[in-house]
Amino acid sequence: GQLDFLRVSRGTLADAETTIEELYEWEFNGPFLRDFSGRAPTGKGRDAGAIEHIGK
Repeated sequence: GQLDFLRVSRGTLADAETTIEELYEWEFNGPFLRDFSGRAPTGKGRDAGAIEHIGK
């Protein structure tokens, strides 16, 4: 097999009060994909800051 992702933790999922499904959702559809308004990045990259600039 091939290892693509590894996270070392000092606790358990029960300690974190989460589930493996919630972790997968965070990894593949997490908040890093959108700004605070819920918009996806536009253009070649992300804007600096918490809000994506939409110039017209």
